[in-house]
Amino acid sequence: MDIKKEIKEGAEIVLSGTLTKSQIEAFWDKAFQAAQKEVSIPGFRKGHAPEERLLQEVGEDFLWRQAADMALRDAIQDILKEHEVSPIAPLSLAVEAAARGADVPFTITAVTPPTCDPGDYKGASQKAINALPEEDLAKEKAQAVQAFRMQVRAIAMMKNPEEVKEGDAKSNEEKADTPLSDDEAKLAGFENGKAIEHFIDGEADKAVKDRALQKKRGAIAEALIAEATCEIPNVLIEEEAKALLQMFQRDVVNQGMEWNEYLKRVKKDDAAVMADLRPQAKKRITLDLAMGEIMRKEELKLGEGDKAKEDEIAHALAKQEVPHEQAHAYAREQLLREKIWELLGAKSEAAI
Repeated sequence: MDIKKEIKEGAEIVLSGTLTKSQIEAFWDKAFQAAQKEVSIPGFRKGHAPEERLLQEVGEDFLWRQAADMALRDAIQDILKEHEVSPIAPLSLAVEAAARGADVPFTITAVTPPTCDPGDYKGASQKAINALPEEDLAKEKAQAVQAFRMQVRAIAMMKNPEEVKEGDAKSNEEKADTPLSDDEAKLAGFENGKAIEHFIDGEADKAVKDRALQKKRGAIAEALIAEATCEIPNVLIEEEAKALLQMFQRDVVNQGMEWNEYLKRVKKDDAAVMADLRPQAKKRITLDLAMGEIMRKEELKLGEGDKAKEDEIAHALAKQEVPHEQAHAYAREQLLREKIWELLGAKSEAAI
């Protein structure tokens, strides 16, 4: 059978060809018997109408097309195997209408697994890092320290509402450059002002480093997405968009707003929100595919030294009632992802 194979966007493959008269004739009796059981003809019980009467009722051309459809379905597995097509979703089959005795053209549309070429991922990552603006880390740390002090003083006001005076909220901001007193430290559960200032200094350092790392990883992620050439089935993008929509809905509800009320405020419906989320969904899948290919190309694997960390992460997840196998699978995924980030120049100084 002469079949044309066409690769389309969205990981779709279209196979088109023609069923010959002899191939269709082999299924004529089967198509006739199926129609005989289904079609009701006045004066005859189902399944007992003579061939001539049935053909008058449904038409020879209709039965010929039905026989062609049966012939195609019978040959489908051999066709897919011959042309190395592995569908991940139900096939779309179409046979054209034709007069009895004529060859019948057909098309098979298959959705195949996603593919991805990450391109020059190392070069793209380095360019993204080089393009990042230089940070004033000292200034950022000072701002982080101020923010922590304001949080502690806000807690102190909440614990001692009777001592809060008019204008204290403003003075809290004005005192952001002033170290915390022993009394303020004790309200936060620390022994004295020196102890809490030492703690804040460490937390500010960590916050600045974490923020810098996330900026770097964000820039690399965008570069990887732009560099990669991926074919992603629309059905996968749709599933990811639905998952994002569900997370978004939970966030809205957790903020104390009904989802329908949110839709009224933004003047959209679920379909419009889904449309807004599809580009993000495609980006997320592209990044996952690109990283998976990078891991394969670089032959990144977990070593014996990673076992303890895997167990630690999985144990923490198990406490949250995550199933054992799922917890370990997630832990391995995160550890491998960290190896990819390290390869691309965005290693985390802290443990996962």
